[in-house]
Amino acid sequence: MDNVKNCSSKKCAVTCIISVIAVFIFTLAFDWLVNGHLLSGLYMQSQSVFRPMSEMDNFMPWCLAFHFFMALVVTCMFKNYKNYSPEACAADPALAKKCTPCARGICFGVHLGLIFGLGMFATYIMFPISLNLAGAMFASGLVKGIGVGVVLSLFCKKKVAA
Repeated sequence: MDNVKNCSSKKCAVTCIISVIAVFIFTLAFDWLVNGHLLSGLYMQSQSVFRPMSEMDNFMPWCLAFHFFMALVVTCMFKNYKNYSPEACAADPALAKKCTPCARGICFGVHLGLIFGLGMFATYIMFPISLNLAGAMFASGLVKGIGVGVVLSLFCKKKVAA
């Protein structure tokens, strides 16, 4: 954590823990809303390729573990993300005007969202689902990534040296 200036290691550790918890809650809630409610009709059109709902409760521990480890990894990635970093912003006065925590979060979130979305869209290649469902899964992955970036920008604010 020596790349974070003016930050005691205790403060950085607390910020990381809070960030991981915030991302965990956001992604769990986002997936519950989108996959459990908004896209449920599209999922029902392809229900034969997915695990039956009666079995899903048995997999909740796996779901929670997945969201926790994803939150941990994504938070670590964000902490080391170079675009709009305080160091880059301090070195380039033109860039400094764009260096808000939210801009950094959105920039990171778009990159992360493309990874999430493409991974979700790949389901179309492996399973006989509709292109509509695959497109909706891509879009939800992109939005989730942007949301995660914004959440992280709220909890991982770094000051730009003047």
